[in-house]
Amino acid sequence: MRNPLFVFIVLIISGYLFSCNKDANYTGRRAENGITGTITGNPDPAVYKVRQSIKIHDDNVNGVFLRQMIRIQEAVYYFYNDNDLLDSLAVYSDTSKSATLKRTMKLHYLPAENKIIASLYDIQQGYFEMFITYDNNKKVLAISNPNYPKEKGIFYIYEGEKLVHKKYDFGTVAIATKMNYDPYYNLTDYELYPQAEKSIKVNLEYDYNSPVNSDFDIRFNSKEITFIYEGGVNILSFMGLNTGLGNAHFIKKRTETRIEDTSSVRNQYLFEYQKDKYGRLINRRIIINDESDIVFEYNY
Repeated sequence: MRNPLFVFIVLIISGYLFSCNKDANYTGRRAENGITGTITGNPDPAVYKVRQSIKIHDDNVNGVFLRQMIRIQEAVYYFYNDNDLLDSLAVYSDTSKSATLKRTMKLHYLPAENKIIASLYDIQQGYFEMFITYDNNKKVLAISNPNYPKEKGIFYIYEGEKLVHKKYDFGTVAIATKMNYDPYYNLTDYELYPQAEKSIKVNLEYDYNSPVNSDFDIRFNSKEITFIYEGGVNILSFMGLNTGLGNAHFIKKRTETRIEDTSSVRNQYLFEYQKDKYGRLINRRIIINDESDIVFEYNY
């Protein structure tokens, strides 16, 4: 039986998912202006929160033509409370009326304790909870399970408003550190130390002509580490939380190399985007090692 903590991580930080609002009368909540570079000045309909994310996985591992032949869809539906924060989400196998409910998350905000309790359901694991704690500037400090030892979870360390260290410990340990930023607070590179393999250097490149709202900051998303990005968005941002300043612009390329041999590419991710006339992101494509494509479509 899988560790319920692991299931939540894959749930709350999963750049591989779903989202969608099934209430036909729902109009959405307006998103707040975020970090440096956030698009501003749009009419009200252009700044509504994302209500639905549909993941379309075009698999071309066995040949380029499969990109047009195999389409695996998952839908995530996001619901917001009166404070414009995420209230709950539901993950379905697809967008049809017969879709299977795979996961849900309901959030309970405890501002007096600087804590959010996430009540979760997974089709395989059943019900469990996760605690998200943060400081007075809404920076996330830890994501943990109350029934596990206090050293288990995801932990964040900051210098001022910049994240400088992140530890992931759910049986195996991975540490991200030595983080560098550009003048726009975009994370440009860091070192990753996974317990199960050799050390990794991660480099990120940005499109400085394309500002991004914090809801779409996916700087730590990868094929292996998919937490915090349910439906290809930043779930923590939907809660009104952050992991420090950044990112101000869309990531266009992420390259992972071995520290002992930076000429050897471990993984490479290319990002492509499509916006509507208001500048809102409506499509994001992630090409992984030129072997598979993940495409997210967003509705507001």
